[in-house]
Amino acid sequence: QDSAAVVAGMVGISGGRIVPVQGALPIFDGQCCLGAIGASGARSDEDEDAVRAGVEAVGLATKPA
Repeated sequence: QDSAAVVAGMVGISGGRIVPVQGALPIFDGQCCLGAIGASGARSDEDEDAVRAGVEAVGLATKPA
């Protein structure tokens, strides 16, 4: 599958600053990306669900408005 090549490309082009993994999400306030947050300790999808719930609980979003 091509996803490994896409991930490697993202890591390479960002100089190692971006590493896409499940369990972490960006934080948006409208169109402004404030940063990102991640969690670990459960299954990756559960980590991501927990992160999304936390971001939304403080009135922010994981996608731009």
